[in-house]
Amino acid sequence: MARLILLLLVLWAGVTVSTVVDLQKRIVRGQPCNNNERQYHVKLSEDLNGDSLVCGGSLISDQWILTAAHCWGPLLFAVVGVHPGNGRSVHHLTGRPVFYFDNQNRLHDLMLLKLPAPVRIPPVALPVCNPLPTINTVQIAGHAAINTGPGNIRVLTINGTQLVFNNRIYGVNAFTGNSHYACQAPAGFVDLCGGDYLKWIRKVIDPSWIRRFLSCFSG
Repeated sequence: MARLILLLLVLWAGVTVSTVVDLQKRIVRGQPCNNNERQYHVKLSEDLNGDSLVCGGSLISDQWILTAAHCWGPLLFAVVGVHPGNGRSVHHLTGRPVFYFDNQNRLHDLMLLKLPAPVRIPPVALPVCNPLPTINTVQIAGHAAINTGPGNIRVLTINGTQLVFNNRIYGVNAFTGNSHYACQAPAGFVDLCGGDYLKWIRKVIDPSWIRRFLSCFSG
């Protein structure tokens, strides 16, 4: 059986969110998420029942999922309501993925996926980047077995999952040194406060945002 597992990642005092791409820090206290936590977590799967696990993702609106670009596949299903599980539903992702390319046409490890219809699950809030918060502890979550023992090795899958502080998403997992065993090797996250990531996200999920943004400068 797998549950959504929460880890606290302790950063050095005074570290700002903009430096969280380097996660060679101390990870402490893995524990199952409470029922009212991480309801925006999405499981990406390759089968119509949603049993297999490709990556995690985050609902950032009632219809958009933010995850890592390397999680894309030709056949992909999104399992929403995966935690706590009583409202679980599987959605076939038939729309085209939206990838982030910089001004030199280089692909970054971020992707937006659109659900075929809106869902009634509270999304995670986007970050506040100006000013950047100074923090000591952030949270990551992923799927893991809840039983341990000689014949049942506990593993954590966090690809595409979120780095969260104060209930806002600040990073998306891009790589882990060990893709199955948590904390055995450094992990890297794409910092959503870096570059134009936040502007790109808002433009994609809410096209009217850019018009409101420009109207602020036109008077």
